[in-house]
Amino acid sequence: MRLWLFHRLYAELAWGYDAVSWMVSLGQWQEWRRAALTYVAGERVVEIGFGTGELLWELGSQGVAVCGIELSPQMHRVAAAKIRRRSLRTPPPAMPLQVRAAIQHLPFASGSVDTLVATFPAEYIGQARTWLELARVLKPPAPGEDVGGRCVVVGISVYVHRGPQHWLRRIPTRRRVRRPAKRRDIDSLTRCSRLAEVARLQTRIEVLEMRTALLPMLIAERVLP
Repeated sequence: MRLWLFHRLYAELAWGYDAVSWMVSLGQWQEWRRAALTYVAGERVVEIGFGTGELLWELGSQGVAVCGIELSPQMHRVAAAKIRRRSLRTPPPAMPLQVRAAIQHLPFASGSVDTLVATFPAEYIGQARTWLELARVLKPPAPGEDVGGRCVVVGISVYVHRGPQHWLRRIPTRRRVRRPAKRRDIDSLTRCSRLAEVARLQTRIEVLEMRTALLPMLIAERVLP
């Protein structure tokens, strides 16, 4: 049932994605998503799996030239309508671009992207070919620098203090933050980190303490060979 609902939210039920996200997070979904903004750097920014376009709008509103990648045509329609409505009221300094493409086949030249952002990604984030493609498009370190482009992933797991989120599998939860994380949660983070390292990216995990949750963030950076 949960898997069925998850896939429907990217298809014929895409119009209800924001409402479901708000409900299962007790209204914290946007705060969790915005946590990625602190790590965005550079002139070429790409959001992979932009969903309903909330982060695309945030980035454009901050003057960031961002391109969003999403495979679901239903999500494209929802995001385009949302951005169009908001632009009529307040035109953003930079209008986000939307491109329909698979994450494993990004339409960018090798070494051309400063920051890749993914928030609450689908199962593609746990696939080796995804990380090979992400590593391909990230910029290498500039002369005299040790670190180049980065990939920021939020929402592989979220550890909430309380709430009804336990029924949604893609947000692993626990009752008290001080308890050890579930093995499944650790395995998901570890697997993605290892796949990034196999793709020759340097990784680290930072845990942000939000108002209602602990939010692990995976940061993978391109470094010198």
